Amino acid sequence: MKKKALPLIIVLLTAAGLTWYFLTGRDASQYIAGEAQANVVPVIAEVGGVITDMDAELGQRVKAGNILLRIDDTNQQYAIEQLKISLAAAELNADTGSSSANSSVSSAYAAYNSAKAAAENARANYESAKALYAVGAIAKSELDAAELAFTQAQNAVSAAAAAVSGANAGYTSASSQLNAELLRSQLDQAEKMLEKYTLTAPCSGVVITQCYTKGHIVAPGYTVVEIADDSGMQLLAYVPEDLVPSIDYGSVLPVEYNGATYKGTVCYIDVGTTYVPRDLQTPANKAKSSFKVKLSLDSDCPIKAGEKAKIYFERP
Repeated sequence: MKKKALPLIIVLLTAAGLTWYFLTGRDASQYIAGEAQANVVPVIAEVGGVITDMDAELGQRVKAGNILLRIDDTNQQYAIEQLKISLAAAELNADTGSSSANSSVSSAYAAYNSAKAAAENARANYESAKALYAVGAIAKSELDAAELAFTQAQNAVSAAAAAVSGANAGYTSASSQLNAELLRSQLDQAEKMLEKYTLTAPCSGVVITQCYTKGHIVAPGYTVVEIADDSGMQLLAYVPEDLVPSIDYGSVLPVEYNGATYKGTVCYIDVGTTYVPRDLQTPANKAKSSFKVKLSLDSDCPIKAGEKAKIYFERP
């Protein structure tokens, strides 16, 4: 009986294997084990300072947009207030400067036009005096007086022209307006920076890491908390080198979890081979050079972080 039982067991196992293959179209010994990992989203501080409020706690479920923490923004508030005062002063200077400058320029041009008219009149008198002197109708002293008056009138035109140039050079309205525009830009930048002192959740999920607490000082560029994104899980797998040519970014592979099949999309392929952890070794990748690969799973897959699933590949 014992000698007959062994062949029977072999036949049954072979039949089970063939049944699996024909029902699923997959070789049961050629799969890769994948471990589910949450898509971790870091929340990074863009400004530095003391954390005045910490609303996030480990294990807390948050929704996108929820306030996680606040950083002391006192100095930023002062900077904004000072920029507002400077902007008001610049706008006032632009308004009053325009009025006074326009008045000065207008007066200078009026004086210049008057001087030119006087010079033309003096020139005509001088020409007339020269004609009268030539025929002996006036004395030499009268000719000299007419010449002096013409010379003085010409000097007055030159002085008036210089006054016009000076008035134009002193026109400060344009520079005041440019200064006001610069301050408006700086104020807008400062107000946008103020928003960065309040950190909100970029996605819905669970807080899995809290690097700081209330009262701690955080520097720009440091991760404050990490959130496990609810939008989907990822499968971490180790693909043997001979199977890597069969996949690419965006490749869709069948993923088996709890007897059901789901779709996994390749979203990461490492650039070098690595060691396969013992708990993720299968006949397909055991003792082989393997690449770390990640697959994003559809939201309908109920797998949880830490659980395992099988990933099937088509050999090249």
